[in-house]
Amino acid sequence: MYRADDQATGEPVALKVLHAEQRPERFLREAAVLSELSHPAVVRYVAHGVTPEGQVYLAMEWLEATSLAAYVATRRMSYPECLSLLRRVCSGLQVAHELGVVHRDLKPANILIPDGMLAQAKVIDFGIARRRFDPRLTERGLLIGTLAYMSPEQARGSTQIEPASDVFSLGSVVYKCMTGDTPFGGGDSTAVLAKVLLDEPPPLAELAADVPSGFDELVGRID
Repeated sequence: MYRADDQATGEPVALKVLHAEQRPERFLREAAVLSELSHPAVVRYVAHGVTPEGQVYLAMEWLEATSLAAYVATRRMSYPECLSLLRRVCSGLQVAHELGVVHRDLKPANILIPDGMLAQAKVIDFGIARRRFDPRLTERGLLIGTLAYMSPEQARGSTQIEPASDVFSLGSVVYKCMTGDTPFGGGDSTAVLAKVLLDEPPPLAELAADVPSGFDELVGRID
């Protein structure tokens, strides 16, 4: 990833360049998805193409921001903070889902917080996003995503991932923000996978202070 200048506008952009030895399919899929998504809560597409040297590139808006992962690395978020974040991210996901796009890898590292303002959060990295019912993408039996935030259907390697999977992942993000841990804890990948498929996490209200009962119930339903 590079910082570059848009020759048309002079504005800085984030330039993602594919290495020559890498396959371009997912890269181009991300470009195609972003080019159709227009929402303040989703990183803005600028352009994509091929350099004179034959490298595929994707240009997006440049953000002076920290990741949500870094934001919560040393602190837990309050209920009002999480509610502000949740409203913002949900508004962007709604637009994506209405277009038939499922992100499939929602996690704190893929949410940016510009200038520390949670109400201005941006969802990034649609590299493994897919359109629902796309016959070209089978991926049967593959685990796509990040285990700690993965929905049970993703963990089972389902070939058809619905928007509900993103909702589950977002619930896991909120859980992490408020408790300091993911719903199914750490350990090796096999242990986490088993917990995702078989266990129920402790209620949010048991681990975080000042959580309204309705919000505790909501997060419990979606994670």
